[in-house]
Amino acid sequence: MSRRVPIEFYNEKQKWEFINSYATEKDEAGNPLVDSSGCYVYKTNAFKRSRSIFNKLGRVESVYNKDFSDIQSETDKKMIDDIYLICFSNITDTAGRSALCIIKAYLLWCRDNDYITTKQYNENPFRRTISDDYE
Repeated sequence: MSRRVPIEFYNEKQKWEFINSYATEKDEAGNPLVDSSGCYVYKTNAFKRSRSIFNKLGRVESVYNKDFSDIQSETDKKMIDDIYLICFSNITDTAGRSALCIIKAYLLWCRDNDYITTKQYNENPFRRTISDDYE
């Protein structure tokens, strides 16, 4: 029998707010759907992929005590290298593009919800990536 590792995110409340916005089914007005027990109704793949990438990012974010959305190209080169190593090595192109889509959606959500400034958003090295060519 395998033992499951608990999911841990850096800035957990913020990450769950994003997941609840990004990975939930929506009603006609665009609000997240909840079931009869009051739990969110998630889009299974988006929910699993979001949790997976935030779990990986959390390993790096915790070491540097910094949220991924706050990184800067000039001052956080080692953190950026570690993110690539932990989140993007040994995965398929499709999985990489999927992870980058979630990361970019998270950055945009952080900007739109005032967690980061437009300047921080524009300067984040993961905002514009090679995956832009595929979208």
